Formats: sequence, C-alpha cells, structure tokens
Amino acid sequence: MLRLHSQNGGEIVMFKVYFLMQGNKKKLVTLKAVAGSGDNGEPVITIMLPDVD
Repeated sequence: MLRLHSQNGGEIVMFKVYFLMQGNKKKLVTLKAVAGSGDNGEPVITIMLPDVD
C-alpha cells in the first residue's frame, strides 16, 4: 500500500489501511509514512498516526 502511494517521490506519504478488529470488524485508519535517515545515515521509513510529528 505504501509503495503504491509513494510514487510522487515525496518524503511524507499519507495512506489508509484496514485493521481487523475484535469480532472481525474492520476499521479504516489513516497513517503517515516519513522517509528520512537513521542515526548512522541509513535510509529509514517511520510509520505513525497523522497527528504525530
């Protein structure tokens, strides 16, 4: 899902996924992926809720 939404080449990608909850209920959740560099300069992707910085 993330790869499909990151085609624009930006550092921040918003995307939606379904979570399977208790009782087989589905919940649609929006997540944010941020591309950057780690402590040693390695490429990392951090996935978080949209309101987290």
